[in-house]
Amino acid sequence: MCRYFNEKMVGKTLFKNMASKTRKRALAFSSTQPSVVSLTPDFWKAMQAIKTAIVDLGSDYQAAAAEAQEDAERNKILLQRLMKTPTTEVSIQQLILHAKNPDLLISNARFLQDELPVRFAHGAKDLLSLPHGLAELEPIVNLARWYSDTATLLANEPEIHDESQWARRLASVLIQPRSAPRSVSAAIALWLQESPHAQDKARRGQINAALDHFFLSRVSLRFLMEHYIAARRPRPGFNGIFQTDCSPHEVAGFAAAEVARALGRHWGTAPQFQLYGEPGRTFSYVPSHLYYVLWELLLNAGKATLERHH
Repeated sequence: MCRYFNEKMVGKTLFKNMASKTRKRALAFSSTQPSVVSLTPDFWKAMQAIKTAIVDLGSDYQAAAAEAQEDAERNKILLQRLMKTPTTEVSIQQLILHAKNPDLLISNARFLQDELPVRFAHGAKDLLSLPHGLAELEPIVNLARWYSDTATLLANEPEIHDESQWARRLASVLIQPRSAPRSVSAAIALWLQESPHAQDKARRGQINAALDHFFLSRVSLRFLMEHYIAARRPRPGFNGIFQTDCSPHEVAGFAAAEVARALGRHWGTAPQFQLYGEPGRTFSYVPSHLYYVLWELLLNAGKATLERHH
C-alpha cells in the first residue's frame, strides 16, 4: 500500500514537472511568435471549457439515464395495472347514437383516453400468453412490444382539451404497424407447418381459441378508433363507420369483382361468381368489414376452384 502511494505521488510530481516544462517552452516559443502569444491564453481557456463541458456532459448523461430508468419502472407498473383493468362493453346502438351527436365528441374522446390503453394492454397480454411457444416468435414479440408501448403512451397523455389533437394522435396510431398482422400471420402459418404441437388436436384447439380471442379484440380496438375518427367527418348515409342502409348484395358484388380481378392477374383467368338474394334489402352495418369477410371467402373459393379445374 505504501509502495503504491509513493509511486502514485512520484507519478503526480513527474507529471506536474513535465507539464510545467512544456508550458514554459510553449511560452518561450510564443515570445518569438507574436501571433501565437495572443492565442496562448485563449488556448488554455478553451481547454478548461472543454474539460468543464465533458464533466457537464457526463453529469447530464447520468441524470438522463436515471430518469429513463425511473420512467421505465413507472410504465412497467402502469402496464401491469392496465392489464388487470377490465374493458368496458360498448354496444353498436351506443356507437351509432354518439356518432349522431357532435356535442358528444369531447366526451367520446375522454372515454377512449381511458379505454384504449386498457385494450392495448390486454392485446399485449394476449400475445405474450399465446400457448405452446407461439409467444416466443419474433413477430409476435415485436407486436406485443408495440401494443405495450402504445398502451403506456396513451395512458400518459395529458387530459384532453383539444379534441382535434387527440383525433390526430389516434390517426397516427392506426397507421403504425401496417405490416405487423401480415408478418404475424405468416409466422403463425409457418409455425403450424413445422411445430409438432400443431398436429395435436387438443393443442391446436387451444391455439385457435387464443388467436381468435386476440384477433377479435384487435378488430374491436380498431373499430372504436375508426368510428370515432369517422364521426368527426360526417358523410351522407353514415353514422361514423356505420352505413345506415348497407346493402349486402352490393358489397358482395363489389367484393366478387375485386376477387375476379385479383385471380385474373395471378392465374390468367377467374371463375364467374353468381349473386343471389334481394338487392333492396339493407341494414345498418360497417361495409368495409363486410367487404373484407366476403373478399376472403370468395378468394379462397376462387382459388380452390381454379386449383381443381386447372
